[in-house]
Amino acid sequence: MQVELSAREVAQLLAALRNWQTDALNEDLVDLFAGHFEDHEPLTDDEIDALCERLNFGGEQVIKGAAY
Repeated sequence: MQVELSAREVAQLLAALRNWQTDALNEDLVDLFAGHFEDHEPLTDDEIDALCERLNFGGEQVIKGAAY
């Protein structure tokens, strides 16, 4: 599946992912967002780092239509 994201949308996703990492240090976010994790475990910090790297440096292969 390929999703088109604008640069603004990518920025928002990156901020949300980094915020998750920070907030998860202090509270159990899985319980707060249980509906999103019924079928899948949340990403680990290392997996979030890798995803952020893909979003930052993936170019057209990952973020179709985003201009950097």
